Amino acid sequence: MTAASGGEATRAMASGRPDLVLLDVMMPDGDGFEVLRRIRSGGAEVPVIFLTARDDVPDRVRGFAMGGDDYVTKPFSLEELLGRIRAVLKRTSRRVPVRGCPSATSSSTRTRTRSGGPAPWSR
Repeated sequence: MTAASGGEATRAMASGRPDLVLLDVMMPDGDGFEVLRRIRSGGAEVPVIFLTARDDVPDRVRGFAMGGDDYVTKPFSLEELLGRIRAVLKRTSRRVPVRGCPSATSSSTRTRTRSGGPAPWSR
């Protein structure tokens, strides 16, 4: 799911259960900090990674203090972002396929993929 504003993001969270949220701090109708506050106040423990151009230390500290799991500043490399997504999902025990990730797993379906297709399990 995608959202172009804080209001859309809040509504999307109310109607769905994403495995992870990528959240910009600067939004047309508020900021990502407020969206995260709403997400957390609703009881959702979904992992959140901030993606933002705001790179001041007080903003980063605020993002973590409010319950963000990571804070990535723009510009960023796709490889680094995918690595951070995998790390956050691993820390939060959420194993889900990550598009663009060479190898990913899903604990909910007990499947494993490699380069977009099914991959056998080995011991």
